[in-house]
Amino acid sequence: MNRLADFVVNHRIKVATVTLLLAFSVFAGIPNLRLDTDGRVFMANDNPDKILLDKFEQEFAKDDNLAIVIVPKNGDVFTPQTLSAIGELTEDLWNLPYVRLVNSITSFQNTYADGDMMVVEDLVPDPSIVTEREASAAKEVALNRIEISNSLINDDATATAISVIFRLPGIDLASEIPEISAEAEPLLERYRTKYPAITFKASGSVAISQAFATASQKDGGTLTPAMLLAMLVIVGVLLRSPTGSLLILTLATLSALVSLGALGWTGTPINSATAVAPLMVITLAVASSVHVLSSIRQTMQKTIDRTIWARHAVSDHGLGITVAVFTTAIGFLSLNFSISPPFRQLGNMVAVGMIGVWVFTIFLLPGLICWLPIKQNRKPAFVDQAMAAIGEFVIRNQKRLLFGVPVIIIGFAAGISNIKLEDDFLRYFDESFETRQATDLY
Repeated sequence: MNRLADFVVNHRIKVATVTLLLAFSVFAGIPNLRLDTDGRVFMANDNPDKILLDKFEQEFAKDDNLAIVIVPKNGDVFTPQTLSAIGELTEDLWNLPYVRLVNSITSFQNTYADGDMMVVEDLVPDPSIVTEREASAAKEVALNRIEISNSLINDDATATAISVIFRLPGIDLASEIPEISAEAEPLLERYRTKYPAITFKASGSVAISQAFATASQKDGGTLTPAMLLAMLVIVGVLLRSPTGSLLILTLATLSALVSLGALGWTGTPINSATAVAPLMVITLAVASSVHVLSSIRQTMQKTIDRTIWARHAVSDHGLGITVAVFTTAIGFLSLNFSISPPFRQLGNMVAVGMIGVWVFTIFLLPGLICWLPIKQNRKPAFVDQAMAAIGEFVIRNQKRLLFGVPVIIIGFAAGISNIKLEDDFLRYFDESFETRQATDLY
């Protein structure tokens, strides 16, 4: 590592230029990214279940649905006002893209005998002018029809649902489902305003797919900035170096962009699993680059020469960083043995990001150390003081810790028996998501 450190520091302009050119060539793949919200991406093409599902849909039909859950606040669906709202919304839902069928309690085909005649008509023929008596009669029929009991109406008639069935072209699911949501959400919002005494919630496969997209975008817009901010604060406090925090932010961001750019060049859409890859890369980038900054804090107490800071940082910690980065990359590459394609893609993205971490830490960071105005601070960093105190504590209490720590580990490990496997897509979302609220409500 001494020769590599000398080479990088002595030729830092050329090395940094080549590194950035390579990085930007990878970043060029980012515009190719698109979001795939289809839950079927979790099944590989050779998955037996997916093969059977595709065969079934080719022989019969492939339908996606949207369930509009309707809960009147007075606790009774069969009132003139609620039935009027259901009938009106049923008609409006036919105007959504790719609609094949809309079912509701008002449009339910009620069949009964009238003498020698078989009569088939809507359960509520004209919801806009329904009377209390007609509503009561419709309730009696609905609660005794197994075709809609516990599907379009619950047992006590406090909630109902409108089922919308879509026939998507299947050409571009990344745009077809958002197209439906773009029209359905304003429509429901209009009904919430018009009927404040009634709760309208969207569920179904279309709503769940859109929720995955919303969750991924929300995480990218909130978790990533929050994580970067927390990282800057912690590193700044521990190392007492604002410039050092800026360096880590730069390396972490560049490494995350490498993982996204690499995925973009493959033409693979990003999904709810791979959307978290940048967060993982950022975390691991901080863990690697902080060693270099810690080394700088130690070296600056002896000399003011920045080239010596950079040289010592790479020569002293380069091997450790290299081993840590590549073993981590190999660990994530093991996800290629997963039966689910998104997790293979996640492993590959993080592995590529880790290679980016190594390249930026070894070849770009030394140059930045030499160029950026890092203030020399001869006082030991807080983290060094803390580690020295912890070291003294461990030495003084080595026998107690030798027996105490394993007991603590065993105590925590006992909790493994309480871990349960749950693969319910709806549990991916917390109660703040409308589709989760609708499912729990109905």
